[in-house]
Amino acid sequence: RLVSDWSSDVCSSDLLSVNGSINGPVTLQPGATFNWTGNGPGLTAAVTVAAGAVWNIAPTGGAYLESFVTNAGTINWMSGYLQLYNEYYYYYYYNGSIYNLAGATFNVLSDQPIYNYFGYEFIENDGTFRKSGTTGANNIQVLFTNTGTIDVESGTLQFKNTFSQTGGTWDIGINGGGGNGGLG
Repeated sequence: RLVSDWSSDVCSSDLLSVNGSINGPVTLQPGATFNWTGNGPGLTAAVTVAAGAVWNIAPTGGAYLESFVTNAGTINWMSGYLQLYNEYYYYYYYNGSIYNLAGATFNVLSDQPIYNYFGYEFIENDGTFRKSGTTGANNIQVLFTNTGTIDVESGTLQFKNTFSQTGGTWDIGINGGGGNGGLG
């Protein structure tokens, strides 16, 4: 259920666990789970998460995304900050952007920021972008386009760069007590 052109730390038909950088393209097929950990791992090749697949992102420090992430399944961002790079710069071409497709879910399960670097980094949400499980804030510094659903069940999402919405919905838990969902 996993398609890649490189060897991994642990690989089976249903599970891939990598403690470090990803330097070759990865496609997760339905039923596959990909656990990405490490201290400062980098992503220099595209990752595609098919419907029914799960990618768990849990670096101990931060994770550096220099290539496209296309999600049609579920991404669980569990710890560490995310640093996106998107720019044509001299001999380098960075594509660090996240596409969360219709029907997909990007779960924000930490209180860490998403940093930009060059200023062209973006998240395009056509699915569900959900913050839950923690009561702190996420500082999202990349361009953010929403045509899907933003669901804040707990904590706060702070959009510190250009935010645009065409259609789309917001589901924000506002019940008056601490730890309820909101926007900054």
